[in-house]
Amino acid sequence: MLQKHLNLLNDRYLHIVCPILLLILIPRISSAQGIRDSVFQIRNVNVSAEKLLKKEEAGITKSEVDTIAMMEAQHLSLSELISVSTPIYIKHYGRGTMATASFRGTAPSHTQVQWNGISLNSPMLGMVDFSLIPVWFFDDAELYHGGGSLKEGSGALGGTIALSNQPMDWRHKFSATALGAVASFSTYDAFTALSFGDKKWQSKTKAFYSDSDNDFEYVNKLISDINPHTGKKTYPTLKNNAPYQNYGVLQEFYFRLASNQVLSLRGWLQHTVRTIPTLGTYEGGVVYNPITGQFDYNDVKEVNRDNEQDNKAFRTSFSWKLYGENSQLRFNSGINYEDNNYLTYSPVRQGDQEVSKKLTMAADSYSTSWYNQLAGQYQWQDYLTLEGGIDFQYHDVNSNEAQSLTGYDENRWLLSSHATLSGTLGERATWLLLLRQEMIDRDVQPILGHIGMEWQPIASIGWVVKGSVACNNHYPTLNDLYFLPGGNVNLRNEESLTSDVGMSYTAQNRRWYFKSSVTGFYSDVNDWILWLPTQKGYWTPINIDKVISKGLEADLTLKRSWPKSSLTFHGAYSLTHALNFDKKDNWGDESYGKQLPYIPKHSGNASITLDHHHWQLGYFFSAYSERFTTSSNEYTTDRDRIYPYLMNDIMLKYKLKIREQRVDIQFKVYNLFDETYRNVLQRPMPLRNYSLVLKYQFHN
Repeated sequence: MLQKHLNLLNDRYLHIVCPILLLILIPRISSAQGIRDSVFQIRNVNVSAEKLLKKEEAGITKSEVDTIAMMEAQHLSLSELISVSTPIYIKHYGRGTMATASFRGTAPSHTQVQWNGISLNSPMLGMVDFSLIPVWFFDDAELYHGGGSLKEGSGALGGTIALSNQPMDWRHKFSATALGAVASFSTYDAFTALSFGDKKWQSKTKAFYSDSDNDFEYVNKLISDINPHTGKKTYPTLKNNAPYQNYGVLQEFYFRLASNQVLSLRGWLQHTVRTIPTLGTYEGGVVYNPITGQFDYNDVKEVNRDNEQDNKAFRTSFSWKLYGENSQLRFNSGINYEDNNYLTYSPVRQGDQEVSKKLTMAADSYSTSWYNQLAGQYQWQDYLTLEGGIDFQYHDVNSNEAQSLTGYDENRWLLSSHATLSGTLGERATWLLLLRQEMIDRDVQPILGHIGMEWQPIASIGWVVKGSVACNNHYPTLNDLYFLPGGNVNLRNEESLTSDVGMSYTAQNRRWYFKSSVTGFYSDVNDWILWLPTQKGYWTPINIDKVISKGLEADLTLKRSWPKSSLTFHGAYSLTHALNFDKKDNWGDESYGKQLPYIPKHSGNASITLDHHHWQLGYFFSAYSERFTTSSNEYTTDRDRIYPYLMNDIMLKYKLKIREQRVDIQFKVYNLFDETYRNVLQRPMPLRNYSLVLKYQFHN
């Protein structure tokens, strides 16, 4: 089947690909200098050596996840890391539950997540469940905002999150890490990492196991009755009862084939089983006793175990890099395989008694994605760089539901070529031009592009002004096209035109470090894909005329250092207007020009960390404005909006280092002020809760 698709490539597209490959491969890959040692070292932050203008990233809005935040979240998932350290809005309803992202007000499928060049987005849904990605399994996280994501590939109308793994410092021969965590709601985590090797090869093995009853209590104000004694409404106190179990292993191998060649092999295996809690409006298993005026809910735990999801994932990544004096060549290949099973049971009753449970849904889906990329770079002195490459992707999906006997079995492939030319204009300005051409199955797509510039007005001051314009495409997912019932094969591609304008300022001396940035963005998306209910009883996707997402992002880092102490502040803020400008005939005046559901206009987070000798004290804050659950943004009942909330966490850590060994003990309080809040309608969130983490490290 794959060979059959490859034979369908037409000459018109090959005429586009071949010149780009020639531009890449003609420059001689020299091995005279080999690879500098810094290529093999773990990334270190060196403020004094920070380069303000990088022509290869001119005009691209890019940020890195704060190092301190990553260290504190090693035992957590990517969803928890992103929600407390970036302006991206994460929609979730508690640890272990499904978590999706909204980047700059776009849909979850508009945020791409890559792992060492391999996309983790599902070819079925187009999105990523961030709760299934452990922070323990990657070393670095970079964010490409808006049009800058085109550098990593098409489809990310909101942005791209690029995760990567790095070899251990080649000078170290052995490293071992063990981490254990105990948290509220019977939550237990165990993590291990083992690295060894020499200057020629290295092996890194990581594993984790997480288990939780996830049974926090909450007052359900969506269910009520009248107390006959007082005449007041009473609400039941229920348990969430959504247990989960998650475990996996990651194996990495790195080989120095020669002084200028590196070969990397990675394999990631993971299994997750979790129970999906029932909605807050579900009253099964809750019995009101009129005599006592109380609710009896002894059987709620069993009722809530009616929905279960089982996810198995296997991912591989292969990369080869060849470095020359002024050039480099790289090849990446990898597979992302996922097996998802979803089971739903409904209670069978005789009178008021539940006698058994009946399987009412058994949905199975299997997806396999194969990614390949050949890319190269050549640099003329310091003023001009040419990059280019070719990508090939193949996706195969089998989805079926055993009870209704519906499903589909489809595949598709994508061939893409890109070229980037970047350069300098004097010593204080850079520019970049990127072009990308794609073919999906046999259809050649419009050329995509990005153009950006950066300028440093005053050489002695770290002030940089940047701007960019980009056009991008997002293709309908396989579920959008073929899901039964409801798929729509007539969907059009989503097309966006995005512009960014911003500035940044950086200053430092021996004791102070200051870095800030502000970026305004405007994105015009045509043919936005949206699933809507039909009169036939199921949902179907349609193209709506236009969605405009506009706003600004701000980021600030401030650090003060003393001989044995430091104080660090980091803050991020996002203002997002994601507005529906579809035809008024489809929605009426009530929805036209209104904010899309579940998108907060204001979101932000901040952290303050004080380090003194062996101690570290941290305070973490995040806030979200109200989110509407209807397209008209009307507020007539409590179910029409999700109220704003402020979340506060505090952490205390003790660090002890003895020669090559280090022990960290961390205690953290989540939801410090015991706030009642929600992220998703009818989904409660836990009140104040705690975690205790013990970490041991050995390096030689």
